[in-house]
Amino acid sequence: MARCRAPACQTDPVDVEGWIEALRRDGDALVAVVPADLDVPTCPGWTLVDLYHHLGSVHRWQIAQVATTDPEALQPPPKVELPQDPDDLVDWMIDGVDELADLLEQVGPDHPTSSWFGPRPASFWARRAAHETAVHRWDAQATVTSPEAFPADHAVDIVDEMFEVFVPRRLERHPWPDPPVTIHLHATDTEGEWTVALGGTDISVERAHGKGDVALRGPASDLALVMFGRIPVSRLEVFGDAAVIHRWHSSVHL
Repeated sequence: MARCRAPACQTDPVDVEGWIEALRRDGDALVAVVPADLDVPTCPGWTLVDLYHHLGSVHRWQIAQVATTDPEALQPPPKVELPQDPDDLVDWMIDGVDELADLLEQVGPDHPTSSWFGPRPASFWARRAAHETAVHRWDAQATVTSPEAFPADHAVDIVDEMFEVFVPRRLERHPWPDPPVTIHLHATDTEGEWTVALGGTDISVERAHGKGDVALRGPASDLALVMFGRIPVSRLEVFGDAAVIHRWHSSVHL
């Protein structure tokens, strides 16, 4: 049983090769969706073109963090020219994925890089890039067809990273506005349980069974998608106060 306080903890062994493989795989799946001027239902205010621009820019910013010679300093977003033609946009996306994946393979998992939290090994960005790309691949597919679920082991790590990286940064800027709560998640298709306590700017995560004000039970991919606000909580088995999850979505803004 592992108890962790985000963002320092990581409960599973580093799987850099798997993350880079996932980055390439989801990048390929993403560009199968033509970047048309269609609204993305799961990203209000964005079209598919906006999604491409966002993700391609993020990849190039991540490249800057991995390539830096000063890991003590977070690198600013590089200036990029955003393509508008769909064919050019697809090529631009592929180029960014390939450059990032190739760089991560070249430097190795322990190479020092910059991050929001100070110096971190390159494995931090392999994981971050894989998950960012997976979620937005799902968004793009959901715009035009039935999206492909995350592989169960990948979904578990998406949830882990969400609690370790995203939520602490959100709570620093926007503290939990309500009385402290506990959320329990239970994956039904793989090993994965989380008991999460939220209060103010604090989050603690225990990778174990526990009691919660609300408990969610279902496939790991659906757990990740619910917590990221991509699908309704009704897709899962819900025990306890479902309003906690609605407050999560309005407060944490993933």
